[in-house]
Amino acid sequence: MKIFAVLFLAILFASCNEYETNKNSSVREYAINPKSFIELKKEVNYTNRFKLIKIGEERILFNLSKSGTILMFNLEKGTVEKVETNIVNTDFDGVRYESDNCQFVYQNILFNFDYKTKSLDSIVKVPLKKNEFIIHNLYSENVFKYNSYYYLQFGNENGYNRLSEFGLQFFNKDTSFKFIETPNELKHGYIHYNDMCVDNIGDTFYYTYATSPLLHRINLKTKKDTSTTLKNSKFIAFDTTKVKDMKYIYDYTFETTYNVKLLCTNSNVYIIQRFQKKNKPNFKLFQYDQDLKLKSEFIINHTVDPNFIYLVDNKLAFISFKDKKIYEYEVD
Repeated sequence: MKIFAVLFLAILFASCNEYETNKNSSVREYAINPKSFIELKKEVNYTNRFKLIKIGEERILFNLSKSGTILMFNLEKGTVEKVETNIVNTDFDGVRYESDNCQFVYQNILFNFDYKTKSLDSIVKVPLKKNEFIIHNLYSENVFKYNSYYYLQFGNENGYNRLSEFGLQFFNKDTSFKFIETPNELKHGYIHYNDMCVDNIGDTFYYTYATSPLLHRINLKTKKDTSTTLKNSKFIAFDTTKVKDMKYIYDYTFETTYNVKLLCTNSNVYIIQRFQKKNKPNFKLFQYDQDLKLKSEFIINHTVDPNFIYLVDNKLAFISFKDKKIYEYEVD
């Protein structure tokens, strides 16, 4: 589990637009300066994902680059700060960014890198068994934290759809446990994309899979799992006779509905979903309450890059380098 721009300050607020999207949310547009990101577009590493973090009054986009450098993009100023890590191999199985340090998994060991001191320390070995492996989410960070535990999605090479009996591995220095049984909807047909979208509100975790029609709710203590169907979602079964046809896979990716992000605020669950309309990718935003009751849904009318969707200060932020804007939703 598993994922990274700066809003203009008050003196620049005159350049932003605000309009209502529905009764439960409104969105503001802010101009950004993508100069440094564009200049380093060949250096940024999408495999290591990104994270948007607010530091003081600025929002900084983090990325661990192809050369092993921590890039901190200030999109208000159009500048970038670089922190050399001296990490030779950047083929990581997951990265988690914080404002002062980041964690990453390499050869099944979780490391911590401190930006200021540049110290690199091993935290704990990831307790995966033979044939188990970390599953990457295409658009989010792949390492998460809950209280004293780190957790991530894992699979099994020998499992149906390369999934394990459980979806998440929790671990710390003292103990570990597996959580969330693989749901039934993933056990009755070939699933080409098996990455999970997951977040939590306290001890309650909310999750779905990339091409699953269901949103699940499960309590960490009681293990009770309930679900609801994502409304008007057109998920297409994968044709297994074309599993090696790259054109078919590309077309399928955009023709089927795809759950690209799940984010929880203090009281609501949000899912951003991609779907095909008039041969073009479109995006929809669902809002559910903690009991899985649908509160609102609407088609997003601005540019969406699924690599750059975040929750900052209980607000949904969409970064569009194409538009040179941040779209920020007032939610909850």
